[in-house]
Amino acid sequence: MLDNEMLPIRETTGYWADKFYWNVNYKDKSVCYVAINEVEENTCVIWSDDSGVNWFNDFPLDEQTKQIAWKNVDICHDPSVCGHCSPGKGTNKTIFGKEFDSVCLTALKFANPDAATVECMKKIFEIRKNDILKNI
Repeated sequence: MLDNEMLPIRETTGYWADKFYWNVNYKDKSVCYVAINEVEENTCVIWSDDSGVNWFNDFPLDEQTKQIAWKNVDICHDPSVCGHCSPGKGTNKTIFGKEFDSVCLTALKFANPDAATVECMKKIFEIRKNDILKNI
């Protein structure tokens, strides 16, 4: 268990079974997914989990955090790489007050995040944790 009570669980079934892939949970609900060296060589990719709720729609965040999040919106456009939703069939979503078309089920995708992006991710995942607590 991580200090923030999130539990990384290694995927052992399906496509990800033999990969370096984890589902990070809080209170048995997904917060994010982590893949190391599996999407592309020498990458760490972290996806958010929106779980069909709109926890990120209009949450008040500082402008820098919003800008980083918006740069990392996971647009579902390449049929060969999307494993979460029907490729090219993403949904329209509002993410921190800005509308996007064809967003993947995971909503946000962070590849090899720098320090500022890691800080953004911490804020976003804290929002998700609070959403989970609110809906228990």
